[in-house]
Amino acid sequence: MNFEPTRERVNLLLYAADVATLLTQYTHIEVSRALTADGILEAVTAWTASKAAITVGNEGPYLLNGTVLELELPDGSTLSYVFTGPNPITAAAAAAELNLASPLLDCTTSGNKLVLRTLGTGSGAVLVVKGGDACHFLDVAYLTTAFGQDANVDLVTGQVLYSYADLNGDLGYTYRYRFVKQTPPAQSIYLGPTAIGQDVTVALNLLAVGKVKATSLQGLSQPNVEVHVTNRYVPPDIGGQLIINDQVKKLDASGIAAFPLIKGSKVEFYVSGTPNHRTITVPNVAEFDMLDPTLVADDPWGIVVPPYTALPRTTL
Repeated sequence: MNFEPTRERVNLLLYAADVATLLTQYTHIEVSRALTADGILEAVTAWTASKAAITVGNEGPYLLNGTVLELELPDGSTLSYVFTGPNPITAAAAAAELNLASPLLDCTTSGNKLVLRTLGTGSGAVLVVKGGDACHFLDVAYLTTAFGQDANVDLVTGQVLYSYADLNGDLGYTYRYRFVKQTPPAQSIYLGPTAIGQDVTVALNLLAVGKVKATSLQGLSQPNVEVHVTNRYVPPDIGGQLIINDQVKKLDASGIAAFPLIKGSKVEFYVSGTPNHRTITVPNVAEFDMLDPTLVADDPWGIVVPPYTALPRTTL
């Protein structure tokens, strides 16, 4: 997939609408990423967390004595190792030498082939073959790269918002997630993350998901209409942080847009191309309808029409 190690933390907020219904069909959330919007998705989570592993092309034993293998390790350092065992070196003996050379490695074998492998699991585990003449004998290409995977995210009763961190991510990647079940196998369509950033600075229990749902006059979903949300008040229980970003989203194919919002904040939002322009206080609930008429009481700066009295006509 040509992903490169970034060692950059990217946090995703994942929304599970109507989680009670989802739990009747699925058990977990699977997260994937692509280099571009139309690129091939590669899963960064799986049913169990895994190590970064590269299986070499040739079977052992190998003529590795005196040859060099350069590996980029999960912490970003480079191991330049000279094999010392007498030729021919078995795959198991080569793995043992590498494991003694670095505590970050847990190399093993697959049949008679050497498997270069990290000790740690998850998206933070990355391994790159940087070079060395040992690559020729092992039949492994320069810059071959492998990443570990995190475990799929558990779906939890009553929880609609979830956080996932890709430890070798990039804000320029395209991320998608879907709901899955292992037995019997089941999977939903892919969805885009509700929000993406480099760190989660507010606890998930302080966030609510506000939804805008729209339809056309013909009763059909109305995708691609923009909804703009702007903060107007910061609640005191988020550690004095300033809420600075506006959120702009387009209604999806179902005519829905979802926004993670800090509970207790006052936000102003409008739907492009419509007269809908409101200021509301985000309620203390897991999710809510941003167009709910009962939220009108929380509109301290709503539009007010004064009771002007029409002046009588007069003739000069």
